[in-house]
Amino acid sequence: MFSKFCIRAALPARPIFSHSFFTARSAPLPTQASLLQKAGLRFRQYATHSSLPRSRLSTHSSRPSNTTYIIFALSFSALTTYAAFKYDNSSLNLTSTVNRITGLSLSSQSLTLFTLIGTNLAVFAAWQNPALRARVMPRWFLSSAGSHPVTLLTSTFSHGEFWHLGLNMVGLYSFGGSMITAMGAPHFTAFYLSSGVLASLISHLFRTSSLRLASASYHTSSLGASGALYSLLALTAYYYPSTSVSLLFVPFVAFPLKWFMPGLMAMDVAGILGRWGRFDHVAHLGGAGVGFGWAMVGVPMWLSAKKEVVRRKIKERNERVWRGERWE
Repeated sequence: MFSKFCIRAALPARPIFSHSFFTARSAPLPTQASLLQKAGLRFRQYATHSSLPRSRLSTHSSRPSNTTYIIFALSFSALTTYAAFKYDNSSLNLTSTVNRITGLSLSSQSLTLFTLIGTNLAVFAAWQNPALRARVMPRWFLSSAGSHPVTLLTSTFSHGEFWHLGLNMVGLYSFGGSMITAMGAPHFTAFYLSSGVLASLISHLFRTSSLRLASASYHTSSLGASGALYSLLALTAYYYPSTSVSLLFVPFVAFPLKWFMPGLMAMDVAGILGRWGRFDHVAHLGGAGVGFGWAMVGVPMWLSAKKEVVRRKIKERNERVWRGERWE
């Protein structure tokens, strides 16, 4: 059914699916309320970047400061990008190793997508376990005012409903495949993880700020991949603005990304100003901002550094050849 949604731009030919509702409201699971009450939580679930009261698992005295969250997010993004760059310029090949062990013939694109989607599925399965859902998952996979800073990352793989998980993963598969081809798997992985963490950070800082405009209270939490998906959508819109996407409910109407993306952002601005409390509009806008920033600054820096590595390798090879040494 997704074959109808195709990219009509200078991109690798592949199915594409998009919609303006990466965040959608869902009903609580039937047995969830009683379980979370035992854990000291009053749970009002929304599918993506949920609006939740702060868990009692974190007390005010042990609440990390915003500086701690900022340091974690920036450090994680920097270290992840550095590790991905070093791997990209090394002789290591994780894809071939996996294929040799499993006997499969996966491309780096497929391995990256399957790994990200598989991680989301594993976290979703953990949410369905009553014992884990009662205490472990709210504490370590829900980003809230008093949660551990690592939840800025883990919450981006956390989803409450299967249909919501499916929609987000279809969006990741549709847009991610083309961008992995364009950027390379290491660069894309660093981008996706970093953008998710930074979008969660922006949302967290907004929630805990005294200048909040939204109706969400201080004791709110969030989860979902919307921030990372907005970054991916923004990155795609920056480099392929003529790409056409169709909405879920009106597949016969196509919109170019150069108009579709501003429309989504305008809706989120209206959501903040209009105090629409269902979705984390700040995380959406933060993710979009990270995506455009990565396109304008991050990608040129990556390519410039890669060019310098190639230049040094060529210089070193020429010097060894000049000295009569063997070059491998």
